[in-house]
Amino acid sequence: MEKIGYIDNVIGIPDITYYKDADILKRMNLDNVEQITLGINAKNEIIINISPDFVITNSFEYQNNSGLTAAGLTILPVVEYLEQTALGRAEWVKFFGLLLGEYEKATEVFDDIEQNYKNLIAEYSPQIDEDATICDFMEYQGYWYAAGGKSYIANLYKDAGFNYIYKDDGNSGIISVDQET
Repeated sequence: MEKIGYIDNVIGIPDITYYKDADILKRMNLDNVEQITLGINAKNEIIINISPDFVITNSFEYQNNSGLTAAGLTILPVVEYLEQTALGRAEWVKFFGLLLGEYEKATEVFDDIEQNYKNLIAEYSPQIDEDATICDFMEYQGYWYAAGGKSYIANLYKDAGFNYIYKDDGNSGIISVDQET
């Protein structure tokens, strides 16, 4: 929304903990932006009271949004996090551009992002040794996890020129990994 000039139109955000945008934080401090969730629990009364033109959600938030739709609010699921590439995620700016009547501007923004990304790959990827292999694990409650070979993270590693240890895995999400691997 910022890239196409509509950051001032944001009137509610989920948990402030995850926001680093200075404009949003300033507007939050001035009471121009409401925090509308606490964790994954939506504060429907706040959402209804601020009367947004639409409510942007992902598949985790507002699983039960019948109260919002009954109040006449339009719910728009946005699932850019399911995209498997950086450019796939960036392309969602076009969705917002279309939504806000700024598709041409959003397309220009995306085209700039795409060109910059490709330039970075062309410049830095060849600098990585072709044998450079990367392992990326996370331990959680006694189990080890890694990004699947078709995931966003795996594709970032590939674009950067790294040989990702699970590149041949066909999963686009997280995979469980044997600790002995």
